[in-house]
Amino acid sequence: PLIIIARDGNQKLEMSGAVVIALHQCRNLSCARGYPLIIIARVEFGSKLLGESSRLECSSAEPFNIGFNTVMNCSDPQTLEEMAQYPLLVTLLEMLPKDKKAKEEKMQVLGQASIDLLPLLMGEVSLQLTQPLAPEQESSGQHEIEVDIKLSVSQPLLQEKFLTQSNILTLGVRSLYSLPDSWNSSSTPYTITFATPIPASSQKFRPLLVPNGHPKLPSEQESDQWKWPSLPNVIGKATLIAGGTMEQLALEDENGDLNTSKDVKFRRTAECSKPHVTWNTHHRCWLPPDASSFLLQELSKCPLWPVEVARLSSTAVTKGKTKEEEVAMSYHGVTYVNLAPLLYPGATKISGVYLLQAYNEGDIHQKLQRTHTALLEPMVRSPTSLVKKALGKRAPSSSRITESSSAVEELSIEQPAEGKAEGHAYHEARTYIHLEITLHRPLVPKRPASALAEKISEYIPPRPALPKRVGGADKAIQEFHDQTSNIADLLLQEYRDLFGEELTNGKWTNNREAADNRRHRLLYQLNSSGKYYSFKEQLKLSVVKIVREKFLNQAKTGDQSQQQAFLSQLYVFLTDEMHAGLGKVFSLGDQLPPPPSILTCEMLKHFAAEAEALEDFKMADYYYKECLSRADYIASYWYDYGVFCLLTSDLDKSHQCFKEALSLDQRMVPVLLMYGMMCGLDGRHTEGESFLDMATTIDPGNTIAWTMRGLFYEHSNNTIYRDMAYKEAFKLNGGEQEKTYISHGNRSIGTQSKTLLTAKQALHMGVIQHPSPAGSGTEGNQQGLVQRSKLLGAAEGSRTRLQDQSAAPLTSSKVQNPPGEITVEIPNGSQQEQYKAITSSSTNLHDTGSVSSEDKGKPLPAGTGDPGGTEGVVAPGGQPKGEGSRSTHKLGSTSGTSLDQKVGREGKDEGEREGCVEQHQQPASIFLQTAAYLLDVHALKFAEMCLGHELTSPNGGPSTQYHIAVARLYMHHHNYAMAIECLRNAIVLDIQDSNALALLGHAQYLTEAYVDARDAYQRVINYPTPPTHLHIVYLRLADIYMRDGEYHKAKETYLHACRKSPSSISWRGVGISCYKLGRLDEAEDALGEANILNNLDPVVWAYLALVCLQTSRQVEAEQSLKYAIKVGLNDTALLDEINALQKKGLVTA
Repeated sequence: PLIIIARDGNQKLEMSGAVVIALHQCRNLSCARGYPLIIIARVEFGSKLLGESSRLECSSAEPFNIGFNTVMNCSDPQTLEEMAQYPLLVTLLEMLPKDKKAKEEKMQVLGQASIDLLPLLMGEVSLQLTQPLAPEQESSGQHEIEVDIKLSVSQPLLQEKFLTQSNILTLGVRSLYSLPDSWNSSSTPYTITFATPIPASSQKFRPLLVPNGHPKLPSEQESDQWKWPSLPNVIGKATLIAGGTMEQLALEDENGDLNTSKDVKFRRTAECSKPHVTWNTHHRCWLPPDASSFLLQELSKCPLWPVEVARLSSTAVTKGKTKEEEVAMSYHGVTYVNLAPLLYPGATKISGVYLLQAYNEGDIHQKLQRTHTALLEPMVRSPTSLVKKALGKRAPSSSRITESSSAVEELSIEQPAEGKAEGHAYHEARTYIHLEITLHRPLVPKRPASALAEKISEYIPPRPALPKRVGGADKAIQEFHDQTSNIADLLLQEYRDLFGEELTNGKWTNNREAADNRRHRLLYQLNSSGKYYSFKEQLKLSVVKIVREKFLNQAKTGDQSQQQAFLSQLYVFLTDEMHAGLGKVFSLGDQLPPPPSILTCEMLKHFAAEAEALEDFKMADYYYKECLSRADYIASYWYDYGVFCLLTSDLDKSHQCFKEALSLDQRMVPVLLMYGMMCGLDGRHTEGESFLDMATTIDPGNTIAWTMRGLFYEHSNNTIYRDMAYKEAFKLNGGEQEKTYISHGNRSIGTQSKTLLTAKQALHMGVIQHPSPAGSGTEGNQQGLVQRSKLLGAAEGSRTRLQDQSAAPLTSSKVQNPPGEITVEIPNGSQQEQYKAITSSSTNLHDTGSVSSEDKGKPLPAGTGDPGGTEGVVAPGGQPKGEGSRSTHKLGSTSGTSLDQKVGREGKDEGEREGCVEQHQQPASIFLQTAAYLLDVHALKFAEMCLGHELTSPNGGPSTQYHIAVARLYMHHHNYAMAIECLRNAIVLDIQDSNALALLGHAQYLTEAYVDARDAYQRVINYPTPPTHLHIVYLRLADIYMRDGEYHKAKETYLHACRKSPSSISWRGVGISCYKLGRLDEAEDALGEANILNNLDPVVWAYLALVCLQTSRQVEAEQSLKYAIKVGLNDTALLDEINALQKKGLVTA
């Protein structure tokens, strides 16, 4: 074995054995020439010849055995790198008949195969292959020659520990596109060489050189398979890696540069219509443990990795009697590959295109923040360099390098003017190179779900969801009680059969003699009929179980005295338990069980959400607690109550609720997200990361979960992981869109998924995306920001945050912003300024004249959109998924439900108005979707971060959904004036958005602008697409009717709300309306319904008292009034009305 010792004396690597290569049967040989074939088998590895077989004669087409064995020694330390990078070559040669005039025999290649040795390096001990041999020139109708090959080692080449700590970096170099125009006019042949540093040890880099990049015309066909690095004796298809097909990624999934929609046309032109330089080679580099750790260390410091590209040309110059070779290097460029995605947990691959720029040593030191020397220049200057060999000629000892007028003379900070001009040619032509980098193992391993679950269990121990199981002894005693009660029933029936007639005929006597006589008759009847024995056998089994469960050790004793003591103890125990069982049967205190409550937990959740929407937080808290008291083992109830506590700014109680929910269900994604975000706010970043990681592990396709994870990393200033999370969210969110592929057919291949949604469901999902106003992200970031600012009436600035935001809690309903101002967090590098979204002056609901000049004359989008909640989501398969005000289409299965869904779906007549529409628009951005969810759960700080990202996003801006989200944020802060302005802007952009109009009505109602609110409510209930929380719209519209004295309209509106989702408040409204209309019977029925649903409403009791007074039921009225006062009636006007009726009734009496 080979043992490599490190400098500190520690053993680093041990390789053992040698690879035995055996060639067995060969098939499909053709002997059509009329004479036997003379064949030689040759085995090569890299540039080394491992062996040749003796001459073999094949006289028929039947399979024959080659029978050749050779050995590849693995004692050289360089073997590791070579086995990872180069294949084993097996060549079959035919010895042609010798020509009389020829001095040497000629050989013809029948076929060649390349075999990957990586499986042996990774621990395999044997490989058996049937390998086809590719001919030097393909011919139609001829079968490929096949050879059976066996590769084996006596034991694994590497130790398991060393193997698991090592890594393999695979660099795939595809092509160089958009070449400078000066290259096309050059008459001198040239090749392009590629070089990059590769970690070789813990403190050292080595250069990786990729020569032989040849220019190709667009019409030249290229294989879609990767090629092996350049080898001297490889021919035909043996240069291709078996199974190494180049993956065609969509433009949206690429890393690097030129991956936006505006680059599609340029890239298609460059790749399909212009000359390019192609390599298509895979280069695998073995990284021992110290090199792998060094790579991780360097990328953590600076993730940028330099890649050098230069043009090389070679000319032969005759000087005297000797010929000297001149190699010129020109157009020395560099690109910086961002390897930060390889630092993501579990990431092993990046692929993309990267723009070239002029090589400048000063820029390299500034960007890399480490020492870097030019890689290509020393290689070109070396007389024995691989670059010269790649050019096709071996450099003689007297060769030298001359710098042409276009070559780089010195790679230093100060370069000649001509060198600079050549370097800038890359910038002018926008030259780019397509690279692919793959690791065999991730640099940062991803924690498995089991490890995450174990970590979360350490933070929050799981609570058993089921009650404690009844033990064996308790179960045996319970069975004895059951048998006792059963036998007692049988005895009582027997007693009635014997003495029932005496009792009915009046012959029953209670003296002692008669009782003894009845007892003797009963015992005689039981013994004579065999029932006594039957009852005893029936009871025996339960007694045996009690002895086994409670007295097993005492029953096994052999001592007579101890056995007698055991029997006495057993008799006493059975007697006591018999009396306990009979006491349950003949108990004189039997009471009827309380009637079951008609209020289910789902109804209680509906009432809680209704009270929360109407800002009756005391009743909402009562309903949530009542729900938990009935089913405290359901995690979703704890989650709903925790979200409610966020609304009331009780962060400690919210934290405990989420913790309790996780102890019940540690795989509930919404709770994992909320608890993780709260941990981040408390500074417990490690703990919060575990919960968010678990959420995305359970549901890896959840866009909102990945976006919230990105917000968490942004809050903790972890930029690398932030970019990772946002990138994954963008990728998931764009999964339903049409993806763009850059293909050589000059066409885009993509699919667009069509999902059938109802209009109401599309509102909440945010599926409908409205086109951004002019200039919002298509004409440059600065111009887009200016026009967005005009739409909002924005002041100068590019980033704002709430005052003292770092110390602010997650949410606070009591925070008041200055009038007319809201602070939105806008990410813009590391700068933090104040961006004040000040909307324009008050605008009439029907007046569109306040729209900025940029939007005048533009048609309004016809779609609808709302980031708020809706009732349900129809999946592509047509199955409805639960959806709610505190959930998204990804979180709805486990989170709380919306107000309308907590009672049930809207009626069929409502469903008929919804209809089904087929959506073709792009889904809402990840930030709008996440902002809607965060507003639902009252996480205002992170919602502001999402809105800031949306405002500065290239495809974002102040859309309808954005205005609605900002308005909801204003309403959380009780800044209703600014909310109204934002909602009017949203309605201007989309007048058909029912949710925007409903929110506008709510804001106006809360500011006591009842006339405007009534107009908005009346319009929105007639929309073909109803708003999300239609129940609240009905309640508030009916309340306005009551205020205006239109009791008939109020009654009809309240009844409509009762038909959709009945509640105590809706029935109370019906009762009050009927009372005002003088329909006392209907009023009493409606108030009775309200009282059944909630008997703690003092207004209901007060109106019941009024109804009783009107119908001359003084006692009932007195009782109702006392209960109303007991539960907290404080309406003086109502009390005065009751007192007036009481006095009137007394006078009449």
